[in-house]
Amino acid sequence: MRLIQSMSRRFAFIKLLGAIGIYSFNKTLAFAASDFYIPSYLINFFIDQHSPIVKEWLIFKLTLNNLNLLCIPESQRLQLNGIIQISSVNNLKLTGQFRCSSSFIYDPINYQFLLNDPFIDNLVFDQLNDQNNALLLQSNTLLIKLLDQYPIYQLREEDLKLFTLPPTQFLVEKNGLRVYFRK
Repeated sequence: MRLIQSMSRRFAFIKLLGAIGIYSFNKTLAFAASDFYIPSYLINFFIDQHSPIVKEWLIFKLTLNNLNLLCIPESQRLQLNGIIQISSVNNLKLTGQFRCSSSFIYDPINYQFLLNDPFIDNLVFDQLNDQNNALLLQSNTLLIKLLDQYPIYQLREEDLKLFTLPPTQFLVEKNGLRVYFRK
């Protein structure tokens, strides 16, 4: 009987050591992942799924569609291109193209990457006349307000498994974003 108890204790001890070893190995693997890459095609897919961007104010409506995000590694900024449509309650309509550059931030509460501090690089409308000038003067400011803090990507469940540590650095690469967890 003593032999059986001694063997079962040894067996339990060996199982415990094995479990500790597996746990330690899994933790080592989790810490070994030092960076995570988000390709721009996934970011554009996310943006496409949440388009068009529409905002209505008292007297007019602003719509952004056909959005495309480019990564600009030289400036460490993102460039968002698209079509802008402005319509007012008195049936004035403007259509054009815009290009803005922006930095980005990570929102750890919602697991999202957001545009931050966008700058309108180019805003061109197809038809301009005196009636449209009032809308045009306000569109630049409203476009910046609409795009600031706009989500461009949300981490998926399988992505979150890699985020055991908070991100420490972000890098804009030619075809995507790289997120670093430790240096």
